[in-house]
Amino acid sequence: MADSAIFRNAVMPEEADASVAQASLRRLEPYRGWTGGVSVQVHDDNARTAPLPEPAFRLLLDLLNHMARGQVVAVASIEAEFTTQQAAEVLGVSRPHLIKLLEAGLLPYRRVGSHRRIRFTDIAAFRAGPGARHRTETPMPFDPVEDAIRAIADGEMIVVVDDDDRENEGDLIVAASKVTREQVAFMIRHTSGILCAPLTPARARALSLDPMVRENNAPLGTAFTISVDYRDGLTTGISADERCNTVRALANDNVQAEDFVRPGHVFPLIAKDGGVLMRSGHTEAATDLMRLAGLPETGVLAELVNDDGSVKRLPALLAFAKEHKLKIISIADLIAWRRAREKLVHRAREFELQTEIGPARAIAYSTPFDAVQHMALVFGDPLRVSAPLVRIHRQDVLGDVFRHGGGHDLLAAAMARIKTAGAGVIVYLREGAAGVSTPDPLPMAATPSEKKRAENWRDVGIGAQILKDLELKSITLLSPHQFEYVGLAGFDIQIAAIEQIGG
Repeated sequence: MADSAIFRNAVMPEEADASVAQASLRRLEPYRGWTGGVSVQVHDDNARTAPLPEPAFRLLLDLLNHMARGQVVAVASIEAEFTTQQAAEVLGVSRPHLIKLLEAGLLPYRRVGSHRRIRFTDIAAFRAGPGARHRTETPMPFDPVEDAIRAIADGEMIVVVDDDDRENEGDLIVAASKVTREQVAFMIRHTSGILCAPLTPARARALSLDPMVRENNAPLGTAFTISVDYRDGLTTGISADERCNTVRALANDNVQAEDFVRPGHVFPLIAKDGGVLMRSGHTEAATDLMRLAGLPETGVLAELVNDDGSVKRLPALLAFAKEHKLKIISIADLIAWRRAREKLVHRAREFELQTEIGPARAIAYSTPFDAVQHMALVFGDPLRVSAPLVRIHRQDVLGDVFRHGGGHDLLAAAMARIKTAGAGVIVYLREGAAGVSTPDPLPMAATPSEKKRAENWRDVGIGAQILKDLELKSITLLSPHQFEYVGLAGFDIQIAAIEQIGG
């Protein structure tokens, strides 16, 4: 199987699909070991049946199991070769982290031109553990995101690490709905002792948790509310027992605002809507992990410190996680994991548009996190072309409308080329309410890592999801630069060629 086709038929189950999968699984799972033959019956006028090999039946059960849990499903041949982005998704790590594994010799690969390709069998062997054929004694720095989600669902603590240029620290995180007194005592003993409870804006409103200060000028904008204690059984509020009761109450929808006293010894934190895709902080990582684990979206976190009170950095965090048998992940990997699996663009409306090069089908796309809509202009029938022309264009009113700079020239060149070809797509990415490109669209608090991710996400992530919605699998990219947007391959969109424009 060609690497370009590995995830081509990936399925993100809708809620109805998951319900049907659950019902089917309940009926079929008891027959997993059945050896009396299995067949599929098509309920049409002829009532035809087709035999199903036993391995195919077992595979069907596995697929239903994943779909029932709302997980993305893709089937790959055992001989398949993955791109680096696809391999990173399978392992649940970021692509930069996977590159480090390849360069460290932990995962075999072969080069195809300037690209790396990793065999499915090598990925499977790597995931199998320390005894696998291709794994060395050098530990993999972070665990797969899926493993961390399972640990959270099981009520275990995990360690979550943020960017080097952010706080570069690690937090212990556990589900507030499942936390135990022993876990709270462990967190108090190994951390700063300040227990925070990340929760959603909706939950904060329901509990009347007002911001701690009117104007938050903290360097990273952590959204503290007034601290609280759970009223029932309250004495001092500082013990592990009482703090455990408080965080569990914060996660309990049956508990009301008047059930808490203020101030207290637990510090709720309000996460941004959209989670780590909007702010790459531990607060958002915690609520994302709770949601992905199917639990109430309230967590407990505390910052790990050394015995002398200094903050633990990555080497110490890795050693701590290993010593206490805790899963450890990075926020960057969680961001990559979500972006690869969640559909974040939705068609808002479609209409016909007359342009200077002829008629186009205009499709407006909305996302949960943008106040503006992005646009795709579809000329002709690009699906009938093996690698149609595509231009991903960032809106710049000054350039596109007033011809300041080279933006208009690039757009005009792309449209002229598409007119000649007879088919193609222009993805027009909006910048913001004013539509004016700015050199620094993020707040001053944003770190270089966050800014780089935001820029790449707008150009590659949103653009790629739009192209995916248009069912484009292979494209000829119209770009002024030879290596722009190479990250598109991570969304199963292969760049067959790059045709330079504007030069």
